[in-house]
Amino acid sequence: MSMIKVSAIIFCFLILSEFVAAQDDDIVRIETNIVSIGVNVRDKSGNFVRDLPKEAFEIYDNKIRRSIDLMSIDDAPVSYGIVYDLHPTTSDRTATVLNALKTFTETLREKDDFFTVVFNENGSLETGFVPSVEQVRTHLSTLEKDKPSSLYDALYVAGQKLKSKNSAKKTLIILTDGRDQNSHHSFNTLKFQLRSFNVQVFSIFLDDKEKWGFSDISLERRRLPVDFDDPALDRAAIDELAKDSGGNTRTPFVESEAELVRILGKIANDMQAQYSIGFVKEDSEQSWHEIEVKLAPKFRDRKLRLSYKKGYQSYK
Repeated sequence: MSMIKVSAIIFCFLILSEFVAAQDDDIVRIETNIVSIGVNVRDKSGNFVRDLPKEAFEIYDNKIRRSIDLMSIDDAPVSYGIVYDLHPTTSDRTATVLNALKTFTETLREKDDFFTVVFNENGSLETGFVPSVEQVRTHLSTLEKDKPSSLYDALYVAGQKLKSKNSAKKTLIILTDGRDQNSHHSFNTLKFQLRSFNVQVFSIFLDDKEKWGFSDISLERRRLPVDFDDPALDRAAIDELAKDSGGNTRTPFVESEAELVRILGKIANDMQAQYSIGFVKEDSEQSWHEIEVKLAPKFRDRKLRLSYKKGYQSYK
């Protein structure tokens, strides 16, 4: 048998192996060659459109049109990373947010998975479930070294964990006042990391200066003042991460447990309705690639709206 034939067989075997390994993800993905982009399509009423064929889409990588090699609208599993920032908070609010997260995660499908990272100035608690108030209090009442205790550090850790997941769809949900407290990782480092894999970021801002309308909360009579400096700048940075990824920021500030559950449920619907579109990347250099997804001309009269990750970071 010639060396050429042997090489061809080995190549086919490797491709077949990648195909088999990817079946659990409901989409064939060869990690080193395929760029996968999640795309949501809505009509003018805001309803998801899930009946478009592959021919309905055009994808551009740095303004160069690429052939769509893979497309799926299958109800693929979703991995959720949930980061809850306890700066600032009250015990009542902590209980309410954790209750909302528990309600949300109980509605996820069996094939989905999630983890939570809850942090304050003392450190963080990472779990594969929603912790109770008592568990949070026990683990975060004293200082823990080598544990993320600020926003960008906690998001970086969550990003690393999400990146290691095999799911075709990945989501980072951030519940925060938006303020970073002296993280070791810079905003640019965090942005670079989240650009390096297919993840949608959704941020939900919580503000202690707003009066939350919970029927199950008795507001504390005395509250310590919080020094926000200029929280609008910090929130703008988190909003940039969300929009850059194809996700979004939920504003104005959340004011009730029911509203928080509703917003989280909408995020899950967004992820489940996504098209996964993949193409073979040709540039092996380490660089940022801008992505544009369009409807093919014959589908543009439907006036549909597309949302997707605006680019990806390639590596050598």
